[in-house]
Amino acid sequence: MIEKQLKTMKRWNIHYPSATGHVMIAKSLVISLAYYLMTVNGIDHGSLETMERNIRHFIWNGKRGRMAWERAILPVKEGGLGAPSIKILYEAIKIGWLKRWWCPGPERPDWAWIANELVFQSAQQKPEITRNTLKEWIYQTWPVKIKSEKLTKSTKEMIEAAQKYNATISLMRVPTNLKLEMPAFHHPFAKNRHLKTNSRVM
Repeated sequence: MIEKQLKTMKRWNIHYPSATGHVMIAKSLVISLAYYLMTVNGIDHGSLETMERNIRHFIWNGKRGRMAWERAILPVKEGGLGAPSIKILYEAIKIGWLKRWWCPGPERPDWAWIANELVFQSAQQKPEITRNTLKEWIYQTWPVKIKSEKLTKSTKEMIEAAQKYNATISLMRVPTNLKLEMPAFHHPFAKNRHLKTNSRVM
């Protein structure tokens, strides 16, 4: 994938595009090559760093950047170039995974139930909790062993993203059957909830 990106950037560089042109090419042709694979399979840290470095090198046309990269990725209205960041894109992809994981009803993917079971088996439970007493790990007080060998790479990344951004499930209009499935000791509609949860905002 990285080799394909480099070939695309090299092919367009011979036309001497402007800085704005470099940004548009990177967004529409370079990052799009990796977007699907990152969404389906994820990506390792080394490849992520390499892609970010190659895109930065392409946008500055191999020269020293005219501004800090942290500023270049800002929108034009905020003084940046609107340059794409593969790292930020991957963070957004992980949040998208979380949304699918926590999606209720028939739209929920089958792998979400497998992920729940892996998280339950990797949890530090004190005292021990029986499996049929809970539905979702996000409502529990026990921590999850991120380095557990039972968790897949993508599951670890989703949990880290949830903890990093303090993600939680927001409930506005909830059907009665879903309310009945929620644990009483962490029920979001309870008037007095003194127990702690994984989320600081609950």
